[in-house]
Amino acid sequence: RIVLRLNMVRPMKATNEVVYELEAVDGGTEVLWKMQGKQNIIGKVMNLVIDCEEMVGREFDRGLANLKFLVEKQ
Repeated sequence: RIVLRLNMVRPMKATNEVVYELEAVDGGTEVLWKMQGKQNIIGKVMNLVIDCEEMVGREFDRGLANLKFLVEKQ
């Protein structure tokens, strides 16, 4: 389990907790990530019109791909 704090500055300031859960499975490791944090009313409205998972998901996917590369390189 890896826990980190993510401070965002765009499109608005926010501090979130990001958690990576790692579980051994047949032939590898399953990785689950989640992000949570407090939202003000502006953040809640933005969630109605912006797909935040799509917005940050690409960055997390890229990070997971880098992690996979480093682990398999060993």
